[in-house]
Amino acid sequence: MINWEDEAVILRVTPYGENSAVVNIFTEKNGKHAGLVRGTKTVAMRSLLQMGNRVKASWRARLSEHLGTFKLEPIKSIATHFFDDPLKLLGLASAVAIIDQALPDREPISEVWHGLLVLLETITDYDEYVWLAAYIRWEIGFLGETGFKLGLDKCVVTGEVEGLSFVSPKSGCSVSEIAGQQYKDKLLPLPSFLTSQGYKAPKEFVEGLQLTEYFFKRHVFGVYNKPIPSPRQRLFERVEMLQSKQEAAK
Repeated sequence: MINWEDEAVILRVTPYGENSAVVNIFTEKNGKHAGLVRGTKTVAMRSLLQMGNRVKASWRARLSEHLGTFKLEPIKSIATHFFDDPLKLLGLASAVAIIDQALPDREPISEVWHGLLVLLETITDYDEYVWLAAYIRWEIGFLGETGFKLGLDKCVVTGEVEGLSFVSPKSGCSVSEIAGQQYKDKLLPLPSFLTSQGYKAPKEFVEGLQLTEYFFKRHVFGVYNKPIPSPRQRLFERVEMLQSKQEAAK
């Protein structure tokens, strides 16, 4: 028999038979992994098997290529904190869907793991002006860890670190307001909260999500002809609606 134990975050739960489920988790040392969990109809198990929850996972199988079975024990409930906050729930759903649909099975990526834990704590503890900025930065970090690092620290044309306003859709590098003025219709907006200027307006979160979505489509999901995960799309729509309401209230 082959077995391991690891800390994990629940990504997805798919019913299997009358009293079991296939549970996909993301672990620190074993990457994204699936396994069968039995006895899922109890109140305790239904509460445990919520996306985003942190658990201690014990996996066991006869052969490494088998699905195997999980024994899961609770560490920290996450999803229950968000039931009365649809935007936070979408942020959680989007992050776990990106991991579930973009990462290869059974390959650990420790930076994504630790970044996810920080993100979940930030979503739990702060309002949208903080956690949305953290979420977009997490997506930028995710892109970097999966092969496409954005260069947002200085202008790719002049080397200047001030006045950064655009991002090149080809290189993923930032461009200053002056250097990009002539080509601004072909460049992507760079939200000021991702620069030394800091947060200025609600539209920046929409621009930030548009920025990362462009590179997700081009370098992550588009490579395998996959669409952007639906929770990620719903998060964008919700943030866009929030921005419209805030601008209308001015």
